[in-house]
Amino acid sequence: MIYEFNGYRPVVHESSFVHPQAAVTGNVIIGKHVYVGPGAAIRGDWGEIIIEDGSTLKCDEVCAAFQEKLDLKYFFKPSCKLS
Repeated sequence: MIYEFNGYRPVVHESSFVHPQAAVTGNVIIGKHVYVGPGAAIRGDWGEIIIEDGSTLKCDEVCAAFQEKLDLKYFFKPSCKLS
């Protein structure tokens, strides 16, 4: 599910897949060919999250931004599991 928060609505590239049981909230940008599995949560409620092209967030993984900006291209490379 895609949720708007505090005036921010996630942007998901049309080539990406977000499972219906995943939650993407707020200030989130999801690039090309990204897979977000069931139970995953991407929370851009208090900061910006950018998921780079080709990345994969597997089942039940959580990514939350509590800083002004979290740019996952520095921490999260395509086809790696976030833990």
